Amino acid sequence: MNGEGTPRFGFDLDGMANFFQDSPFGFGGGDIFSCGPFGLLEHVANMVFILSMVEDVNGRNPISEFVVVLPPDSEHTVEDVRTAFANAVAVHRGRPLDVQERQVLARRLGIAHAANLQVDAVTEIVERARRNSVLILCAGAKYRDEALELPDAKPGRLGLEEDLWVPHFHSLAAKAIAAAGQNELYVALHTGKWRPHRKANTDLLLSVENCGLLTAENDQDIDGVLVENGERWFADIEAGRIGSVLAAIDVLPDGFRHHKTGLKIQMLHRAGLAPQAVALIREDLRSGADPSPEGRVKLAMIAVEAGAHDLAVELLNTAIGDLASEDMLEAAVTLAYDLGKKELELESVAMLERMFPGSHYLQRHRLQLLLQARDYAGVTAMLAAPPPGIDPEAAAYHLQLAAALAGADKHGYEAVLAEVADRWPGRLVQARLACIRDADARGLFSEALALAMALELTGEHAQRSAWALLHAVEQLLIRRDQHGGLGIDPADLDLPVNALLGYLASSPADGETRQALAKLLSVKVTGTYGLPMIAAATLKLVQAAPAPTSNSTGLRARGQADYEESLMPFLKSALQWLADQGVVVLGRTTLPGPLLNGQADALMLGLSGLIERVSQGLRDGSDIDYIQKLLAIAVATAPHTSTPNIDLVLIRLVGGAYVTAGRVQHARDLAEHGLQVAGGEPLRSRIAWYGFADIYHRLHNLTEALIGMACALSCEAPVGPEEVWYETHGLIRLLRDLNMTAFARSLLPTAKELFRTMGVEKSQGHRLDTIELGLRFRELMRTIPSPEDVTEIVAALVANCQTVIDRRDELAPVSILLAQAIRMAEVNGITVPEKTRERLEVALATLGEPNASMVRTLSAGGPVAKDVLSFAKRLEPARHSEDAAYDVRPVAMAARRLLDSGEAVEDAKIAAFAIELLADQAIKRQSVSGSGLPSSIDEPANIAKEISRAGISVILLGVADSNRVVRVTAEGGELSATIHEPADVFSKAAFDTWGEQYPYRYGFDSDDPNIFYNSMRGLGIGAAPTTRALLVADVSLQQLPANLLMASGEFLGLQVPVAAAPSLSWLREARTRPARTGAPFAWIPIADDPEAIQTLGVLADRLSGTLRDHSIGLDTGLAIPEGLSGAELAIVTAHGSIIPEGRFFQVVADDADMRLTPDALSTAARNAGVVILFVCSAGRFDKHPMADTTTGLAKELLDQGCSVVIASPWPLNASVPAYWLPAFMEAWSVGATVTDANFEGNKAVERALGNSTANCLALTVFGDPLVTKRRETEPA
Repeated sequence: MNGEGTPRFGFDLDGMANFFQDSPFGFGGGDIFSCGPFGLLEHVANMVFILSMVEDVNGRNPISEFVVVLPPDSEHTVEDVRTAFANAVAVHRGRPLDVQERQVLARRLGIAHAANLQVDAVTEIVERARRNSVLILCAGAKYRDEALELPDAKPGRLGLEEDLWVPHFHSLAAKAIAAAGQNELYVALHTGKWRPHRKANTDLLLSVENCGLLTAENDQDIDGVLVENGERWFADIEAGRIGSVLAAIDVLPDGFRHHKTGLKIQMLHRAGLAPQAVALIREDLRSGADPSPEGRVKLAMIAVEAGAHDLAVELLNTAIGDLASEDMLEAAVTLAYDLGKKELELESVAMLERMFPGSHYLQRHRLQLLLQARDYAGVTAMLAAPPPGIDPEAAAYHLQLAAALAGADKHGYEAVLAEVADRWPGRLVQARLACIRDADARGLFSEALALAMALELTGEHAQRSAWALLHAVEQLLIRRDQHGGLGIDPADLDLPVNALLGYLASSPADGETRQALAKLLSVKVTGTYGLPMIAAATLKLVQAAPAPTSNSTGLRARGQADYEESLMPFLKSALQWLADQGVVVLGRTTLPGPLLNGQADALMLGLSGLIERVSQGLRDGSDIDYIQKLLAIAVATAPHTSTPNIDLVLIRLVGGAYVTAGRVQHARDLAEHGLQVAGGEPLRSRIAWYGFADIYHRLHNLTEALIGMACALSCEAPVGPEEVWYETHGLIRLLRDLNMTAFARSLLPTAKELFRTMGVEKSQGHRLDTIELGLRFRELMRTIPSPEDVTEIVAALVANCQTVIDRRDELAPVSILLAQAIRMAEVNGITVPEKTRERLEVALATLGEPNASMVRTLSAGGPVAKDVLSFAKRLEPARHSEDAAYDVRPVAMAARRLLDSGEAVEDAKIAAFAIELLADQAIKRQSVSGSGLPSSIDEPANIAKEISRAGISVILLGVADSNRVVRVTAEGGELSATIHEPADVFSKAAFDTWGEQYPYRYGFDSDDPNIFYNSMRGLGIGAAPTTRALLVADVSLQQLPANLLMASGEFLGLQVPVAAAPSLSWLREARTRPARTGAPFAWIPIADDPEAIQTLGVLADRLSGTLRDHSIGLDTGLAIPEGLSGAELAIVTAHGSIIPEGRFFQVVADDADMRLTPDALSTAARNAGVVILFVCSAGRFDKHPMADTTTGLAKELLDQGCSVVIASPWPLNASVPAYWLPAFMEAWSVGATVTDANFEGNKAVERALGNSTANCLALTVFGDPLVTKRRETEPA
């Protein structure tokens, strides 16, 4: 026990013998062995063998007994240890133990499992040990001393695992050696780790009195790599040289091959590239990698940061049961709690309680749960004698808060907050958040909003405060006032929305909160009120904006592409530098100064011009690769220039070019990246937010664009006229596309004044002319234009187009306008001069490909199918399904015109192709990647024919540009001819009128006994199918319930089983999904409010027998149960309502105060097979007003991976479920398809309740019509 460390050591019998020869054995102390994660049984046996040969002065072994101390999670038994020792004796002595020796062995060699993984559990064993015994502690690095407080890591310092375990092990060793000294024991303390790499940690282990230290190192110990390289790698990452770091990891010795991917993931995360880190995690898992449980938790943390919650849950689910590290168990509890996964949270807490019952974190978590549950009595009881981990001051604060909130009313919150401000000012925000939660739970939603409005959205609690405000607003929006309106007047949203905009303006990197605000303003929550609300907020910000400063930041306007002679040689060296980096992070990586030769500004001017020129003709992948490289060089050059913010301007420019080239996901990624690298400087934030707004406007997402514009204008930064011009121009275009042309026109004088200030009124005045002509054209589109108006605007556009050509400026905007104006003239029978067409062709030739083809396809009256296909194939797949709804808008415009073409009339395959492009492409594909758009013209027809071979007629319905309804039907594997339904069979005008009131009004009594037939007149097809039918419709028609489609004078749903699917491509993918294996489950939230009308309680009683007969689990709590997720059959019975304006499903409710958004329920039921919704209006689909998709609860469930949803498009009679469900389950249980089973259910309702259409055709099938119940022998 000489306290010396050994750098390299063979931890075998000879090595151990040598150690004890150099460091003689003795009682009253011990030794630390940090020699790696050895084979436990073998090395324990070797140690016992060596020490059993120790002799005292009398030649006898002085050791009374050997006790092997194992951690609580060890599965080794005493027989395992004794057998290992017997084997060691046989090997080293040359003969086995005899009978007498085995009897002695049973008395002298035993084991003790520590009660838990706390240091005191080991010291208790040591203190109880017999005098002169030897204790061998295994896996000592697992133990933790809860009384130990570790200092915070130094900023920028590489954190190693040893920095955590060494201090705790030092505490264990010191206490164990002290106890050994008192009881005349010897303790051998095995860490189970290799030697520490930091000298300070080794010194700490050496500091234990009466204790020696034996260490060994491993050439393949990953911590050694981190110690040697980590600080340098971190410095490289901070400098943006992530590529060199990844390259250095690649060349590590082959012995580290299993660690390389993990290191890369860590470094990508460190570089702020969480999405790339997550992509690598997924790739690694697909390749068969099996990270350690602790490693899985760390990867889950990265996944959560990147928003990949599904991956985080998957990683946690496979890690928790095998975790034995306190810090990782605590992290697992936090992750599960934040992810809302109660079962995983409870499992993690149980593990933590068993292994580390004294965990201070555990006490804090319990307190958090008590506060969340508003169990104020529980808080008081817990803190009456504050447990370890909660300091007296914190306990006093929570006791006072609990006492105040236990009896608080809406007048009591300010009193408790005043006391907190006086006694604990540092906890005031925390207290206000607690009051907000309490008010929300009590149903005091207006008070919750008032409390949230007093929060300052700055400082360390800024994001939590912003989310509290968002939640308070949402809770009011999904409730109703006494008149049935929204719980808050949309006009009263100004203040909270402006507060959130101010927060986002200063926190551009907080994408999660921005997306939450966009959701709040979406049609799903706010209906059509949201967009005007954010538009009004933006206009108010414009009106309040100060005049631009006289100084410009020097952000270059167009037309100044001055190419220096040095640009091309510079590009050559810069491109080589770029290739050497491997991976470059825009905004982080800076070009080495010597490459610039002191000409940064001149080179940047040339680079900007080159990027602008290249961006106007992106044709293929090589062009994209080239402009990416140019952008990377320019952004890396920007910090050296006198205009360092030009990097954000170029990011915006390239993002816009990506949109034009169809690289829409690239564009979104650039917009997001611009916000991430903006930093905290207000001017950079403003420029980045405008770039985001501009790109998202080009992507047709006007809500996100307006949020970006409002955030830009909320940034308190002085800006020059050039930046104000960009913002004004962008806002005019936004308002134009919102059909707010009067407001857009009001900004034209500002734009003109800015041009005068900048001195470019003459050289660039044609841009203002293009803008003004765009506004005039938009106004004409909303009227029936006179021939004079059309002729006049065509002539004005021709003149403007020629000026743009002469000035060599951007031709796309005016070319599109001129092409559309020519199309308007043709539609209205106005002769277009040949010179006008020639001028357009000159413009398109100058514009070049692929932009010219795009303009022709979008503007042609009848584009050809191959051009539309080419246009669709240019479109990059969206990462998120909701983005696809905006991406496909130009393709849908072309498809609608194609449907009017002679090609579509003559060839049903082309008509089917066009209708599929008009169907809902904005639903997530679960088992395939890439775009859902057709890859060939024949593909949709082939899918329809294939599905029809299963005995189902596939009816495709689309609306052409002329508003004619076009039908194609596939039956028995054959495709019918294209049918243009006569106006008396299906009229789009009649459908639009019908949609103003229906299907919602079907749920109410009417004076018209034939309301269904009368309202549906002119909404049908010319021939009824003879088999079950599937309707796949254009998104503009999906509001029409499939059951109600008229055929031969009768509702289709009364004639044959009917279903509807969002698109053919979605259905093809859905048919390939494995059967769900989750047990069938039902949820009926029953309120415990005695004053509530218990409609749902009555329904639960009526359905309970059927649920029991078919082994369907039932949960009646108010929290959404986890059993819905992945269930083969999920049933939800609740109230539902739409937004008061008469459209858009908004809320799921119980009989009292519970309110849920469609997102909350669909997320909880994700990946269920069949979802049955006894929820009013849950089966309605509404066309999104700004995107080519639909909204509704059923659509949300399909997007979350459910295969089929059965629900009513109108308010459902509460009597229906009790008759429908038994019949459905009877048919479903014997193998009927979900469509046939629904048909049987509806017939049962008709038999029981009569032939009321509102009852017997309410339940409608959406999704895969051919799903059947999984047979017991069917593989998942």
